[in-house]
Amino acid sequence: MPYPPLTAGQVQALQRSALFADFNQEEVQRLGRFCHHEMVPAHTVLFIQREACSHFYLLLEGFVELFLQHGEQQKKTVEFIEPGQTFAEAAMFSGQGYPVSAMALRESELLAINSMKFTQFLKQHPPLNWRLLSNMSRRLHQLVGQIAALSVLNAEQKVIAYLLEHHNEEEMEESVSHLPYRRAELASRLDLSTETLCRVLSQLKKQQLIETRQSSQIKLLDIKQLRERLYGSTASS
Repeated sequence: MPYPPLTAGQVQALQRSALFADFNQEEVQRLGRFCHHEMVPAHTVLFIQREACSHFYLLLEGFVELFLQHGEQQKKTVEFIEPGQTFAEAAMFSGQGYPVSAMALRESELLAINSMKFTQFLKQHPPLNWRLLSNMSRRLHQLVGQIAALSVLNAEQKVIAYLLEHHNEEEMEESVSHLPYRRAELASRLDLSTETLCRVLSQLKKQQLIETRQSSQIKLLDIKQLRERLYGSTASS
C-alpha cells in the first residue's frame, strides 16, 4: 500500500536536510513515495540496538536520544538528534542492524523512510549514490571531530562547547533549548558524571555566564566570555 503524499512542508524539510541537500525537486518527490509521517509521544522507543533496519528517519520536531544499552542499568548516550537532522541512515548499508537504540525524549514528529525501498531507489539511480556518500562522509567527519574534542577538553570546556553549539542565534535571548530533561542524559553525552555536570553549570551560573530557567532550557548571558573560556583555554593548553 503506497504512503499518503507528503505535504509541501515535509518535502521542503527533506530538501533542507544535509543528507538530501543535493537531491533535486523531482528526486525528493520520488523519495516521498516511500516516506511516511509519524507523531510519537515522549519516551517512545523508535528502534533498539541490533534490530534489523527497517527505516531511517528525519526529525521534523521534537528531540531524540541515540544511546547504547549495556545490561538493564548501564546506558551511554551517544548523540541527541535535533529537528532537521536525519538518523539511522548508515544502518541500512551495514547489514548488521541498528548500532544504537533511539528514543523520543519529547513528543516528536518524524518522517520514516523505508530502508529497503530507498536502497532499491539508489540502485535505479546510480548518480545519487555519490551525492549521498559525500553528504554522509561530511557528517562522519563532524562526528569524528566531536569525539576528538571530548578527548582533549576539560569538564567546563565540554559543557561550554555543547551550549555554544546548540544555542539559538535567531532568538534575542540566545537560549539553548535542545537539552534533555534529565541532566544524567546530557552528562552521558558529554562523558561526564552527573555530579560534575551540575557542578559546572552551577559555577557558570554563579559567574553570571548562563541562566537556568527550566530543566530543558538554558540562557547564555555572555557568549563572548564563554567563547574565550573555550577557545582561549584550548589555545593556551
